[in-house]
Amino acid sequence: MHIISACRLSLLLCVLFSGSPLHAAWEIRKIDTNTHDNSTRLKEDLAAYRKEGDLYLHRISSGVGTRVTHDSYDRKDSPLGLEQENLWYWARDPYTPVHDLHRYSVESGEDEWVFSFDTLIADNQGTADPGRVIIWKDHDWYLLENYSLARLTFSGEGLCKQQAWLTDDHLVWRAVCGAPGVYATHLSTEETVCVFADDVPPYSLCAAGRHAAWVQEPAPTRDEHTVHHYDLDTQEIRVLGTSEEGAYRQLAMEIPHLFWLKKEGFSWQVMRTNLEDETETCLLSSELSMNTIRVSDDNILLTTRNCRGTAELCTELNVLDQATGVLTQLTHFGVTSVIASPRIDTGGIAFTRKATAFPFINEVFVGSETPEPPGWGLNNAGDSDKAFNLALLLPPLAIAPWHRRLRHRLRCGPLS
Repeated sequence: MHIISACRLSLLLCVLFSGSPLHAAWEIRKIDTNTHDNSTRLKEDLAAYRKEGDLYLHRISSGVGTRVTHDSYDRKDSPLGLEQENLWYWARDPYTPVHDLHRYSVESGEDEWVFSFDTLIADNQGTADPGRVIIWKDHDWYLLENYSLARLTFSGEGLCKQQAWLTDDHLVWRAVCGAPGVYATHLSTEETVCVFADDVPPYSLCAAGRHAAWVQEPAPTRDEHTVHHYDLDTQEIRVLGTSEEGAYRQLAMEIPHLFWLKKEGFSWQVMRTNLEDETETCLLSSELSMNTIRVSDDNILLTTRNCRGTAELCTELNVLDQATGVLTQLTHFGVTSVIASPRIDTGGIAFTRKATAFPFINEVFVGSETPEPPGWGLNNAGDSDKAFNLALLLPPLAIAPWHRRLRHRLRCGPLS
C-alpha cells in the first residue's frame, strides 16, 4: 500500500473509532403465535408462555423451544413462576375444582406433581423464587418450601389478597377489600401487619430486600399520585415523590434503587431514587406517555404510547441504557398493537404483542442484547460528528488512486 494511502486510512480509523463506546444492539424475534395475552414469564435466558391451553419454554440464547404440557384444552395450565431452571405451574381440570401444582425441571425434563388441592385456588396469584413458592389458596397465602406447605395468613376472605412479593424475610402483598391497603407478613413468625391503610392501584406494589414501595392515588384533598417507600426493618414510611398521573406498572426496584415514572406538565420522566440516601436522578424526559417500567442491571425496559393524536390504544417497547442515557425503540408495531407482560432479566427480553385489530392474534417475542462493532451505530451523542468526519475523509481516499492513475497515463501510457 502506498504510504500516503496508509496514513489516510489510519487517520480515518482513528477519527471513526477513537472514543467510541461499544454500542449495545438488541435482536428481537417472534417465537410463537396464537398465545395467551398475559402469560409471558422470564428468568435469565429462559422464557415461558401459554398457548392453546398448554405451556411452552424457550431458550433465548439457543432458540430451542420445548412444549411442557400436552393436554391442550383438556386441562387448564397456568404458569406460576420461573426459578432456577424450574417452571412452577397449575394444571386444572375445567370440569372440577381440583388444582394440581407441578414443577417442571428444564435440565432433566421431569414434570413432577407436587400437591393437589380441591379448594379455591387463584391461578394468576402467587410467586416463586429460588427454593420457595407462594400459593393463593382459600383466600390466604401459603408458603411451599422443601415440599412443606405452611399457611402464612389467617384472614380468609375478609381481605382479598393480590400481588405477592417475596423478599428476604417477608411476604409483601396488597388487599383490595375488607381493609384495603399494603400488608407485610413475616415468614418465620407468620405475623402480619398493615403497613399502609389505603387502597393502592393494581400492580403498583413492588418489594425487594428490606424495601417495599407503592403508589397512592389522588384523594379529594390531593391532586397527585404519591410514591411511598417502606423499610421492613425500621418500619419507617416516607414519601419519595409525586406524579400528575399514574401508570399501569409505575414502579420497579433493583436494590439500592427505586425506579419510577413521573408525569410533570407535558413530559414523562424516568426517575431513579437511591433508597439509602434518597438521592434522586432524572434518567429520561419524554413527551411520549409511559405505561410500564422494568429494570435489570443497566437496562430499563419501558412501554410507551407512540401514536399520539389518535384514539387508538398502541404501545411500543423501548430500552434505556442507564450508563449511556441512550433510549432504543425495540418494536415498531404501530397503531394495531399493544405490549403485554414485558419482562427483562440479565440481557434477555420476553413479551407478548396483542393485536387490537382483526384477527386479534397474540404473539410472543423474545430478545437479547448483543455487542455491536464500534463506530457503526449513529445513536449516541457525538456520532453525527463522526459521520461528518467520515464524509470529509472518504472523498480524498477515493480520489487519490484515480489521481495517481491519471498522472501515470500522462507520463507512461495505460496501466498494464
